[in-house]
Amino acid sequence: MKEKKETEPELENLNKSGHGGARPGAGRPKSEATIRAQAARDYISKQVADSLGPIVAKAITQAMEGDKYAREWLSDQAWGKPVQRNTVEDDEGNIVPIPIINVYRDNSNA
Repeated sequence: MKEKKETEPELENLNKSGHGGARPGAGRPKSEATIRAQAARDYISKQVADSLGPIVAKAITQAMEGDKYAREWLSDQAWGKPVQRNTVEDDEGNIVPIPIINVYRDNSNA
């Protein structure tokens, strides 16, 4: 590691372009509501993580019994939600362009 010379300026807070960047304590302080909301999210997240085993076990049982919502939830959690395509295809599988009509009203003479 390169040793700092006593004549080199402190560059820890400079980004690659040589200008300032994010510094600890800089910026607008978080509001009390934001702090409380984050604390609530953290608490709920911890509680869910601690209880996740029984929740997943119950969902698996429900899915095995035929509950389609449990199956959907489990697959979404395991592999993510599938992408919903918004395209139209013709009989040969070619994508048909859908024109978007942009309506513009000139109100300058109103």
